[in-house]
Amino acid sequence: MFSWRGIARKGDMMRDAEHLIDREREKESIEGLLTAAVSGTGSLLTVCGAAGTGKTALIDHATDLATTRDMTVLRVRGSFAEVDAPFGLAQRLFEPRLELGALSREGLNEALTGLAAAGTVLVAVDDVQWADEPSLRWLASLPPRIEHHGIAMLVSVCAGDPPTDSELLDDLLESSADELRPCELGPAAAAALLGGDPDRASTCWELTAGNPALLTRLAAELSTEDTDPLQVEVPLVARTVHVWLRRVSDRAVAIARAVAVLGSHATLDRVADITGVELPEVADVVAAVERKGLLRTADGMVDFAQPLVRVTVTRELSFAALRRVHGQAARLLHESGAPDESIAEHLLASGPVTSEWAVGVLRSAAASALERGCPELAVTWLRHAAAG
Repeated sequence: MFSWRGIARKGDMMRDAEHLIDREREKESIEGLLTAAVSGTGSLLTVCGAAGTGKTALIDHATDLATTRDMTVLRVRGSFAEVDAPFGLAQRLFEPRLELGALSREGLNEALTGLAAAGTVLVAVDDVQWADEPSLRWLASLPPRIEHHGIAMLVSVCAGDPPTDSELLDDLLESSADELRPCELGPAAAAALLGGDPDRASTCWELTAGNPALLTRLAAELSTEDTDPLQVEVPLVARTVHVWLRRVSDRAVAIARAVAVLGSHATLDRVADITGVELPEVADVVAAVERKGLLRTADGMVDFAQPLVRVTVTRELSFAALRRVHGQAARLLHESGAPDESIAEHLLASGPVTSEWAVGVLRSAAASALERGCPELAVTWLRHAAAG
């Protein structure tokens, strides 16, 4: 068990997430972007990275800094639900400062240059990959236009999310003067972010692999009493992970659940068999989720980048569904010649066994456990074989 005494309140912890730890280069680049704009040289700076790595926090920092310099701040966030609304993002960008009539690229350019004539402007777009096509086309046209104006552009892109228009997004990013890639925090940076008990910070870092969003959400949920963090329900993490996955593909959640249940035996073909999704599509989705920073692949195996995400995905399965997937995993591993003890773990979690091969696997695994000096485990597997 772990002791989590003196933990910050949830609201305080979420505000701590905005403190930019280990982001000195990023802050310097933002400072340079705004300073150049004040002197009349506009440019685009992009922030690209995996989910939860602090892209929004950097935009927060930029908008705060711009406000202290009396700059006009136009800020908006791309919306997955709005991708089919023409100029929806552009319209929200200017509200409530300007009332735009019939929207067009020319009208938007006129509105922006009009604001720039009165002072320096920061245009900040978070999750620009979700901009509707007309808005994205307009944004992609801006970098050459603002070079001799006091207009700074800052946009963020979440890796792994399929953009509204990949070619337009590439055109926009190609025009960037610099690209920032915030990464996960190391143990020391995580400790600095969370403060308090070093053991608490270390455990949170191990479970989240230093992902800033997951790190702060986990720590905020933990009680002040002795608590095993793997037994803590973190609803905010569950909702966040589900949204991250669904934005990649409507198959991503099922694929992630299969990876979670298969554990160390997860391969693309086994995931395809369990989910019923064609292997090429599984490969594409896994690659996208890996770019998003939630999965990792090596030597044909698939695993989660953060243990907390594995636990969260598994908990979302109903009891019956979890049993069913474990049963499928046991069958696949048996057919591929996996060790009996590995198969037995899945059989134990799949409910009563009735097939001959399953009973044989459990008995063989029990014999192996006895040879290794694990009689309690052997008894468990023999009882499960007999109960079927």
